[in-house]
Amino acid sequence: MTWFWENWDEDIEKDGFRVTIDFLDGNNNRIEFSNHSCQARIKLFAYQKTPWYRSEKRRQVYSKMHYFDSSIVSSISDSPLKIWNYEIEVNPETDYMYGDCEVTVYTPKQGEFLDSYEYCLLYPD
Repeated sequence: MTWFWENWDEDIEKDGFRVTIDFLDGNNNRIEFSNHSCQARIKLFAYQKTPWYRSEKRRQVYSKMHYFDSSIVSSISDSPLKIWNYEIEVNPETDYMYGDCEVTVYTPKQGEFLDSYEYCLLYPD
């Protein structure tokens, strides 16, 4: 899983958060499957700012199911999951800028797969 902020329109400000997911087997080789649709739930979590660093308590600031299908799927990089910045309920005054991202992919036959990433940038600096 990779994530980064992008600009999707004509202005210079970052508009949203792009998440790409690669499907890998147990040996970290990319796998492909065809004629299947998948769903992915993305959750973002923020930590409260403290004078020293951040609190250990986190709160969910985004959760949404994304749907995608393709004739051959090995990653979602061609059709990334996009999260607009206004969809993330984060407050730069009180929330630490780095949080956690969790992605659960639901496949029709293989079941569900979870990946997570710590210290993802929740709002552009």
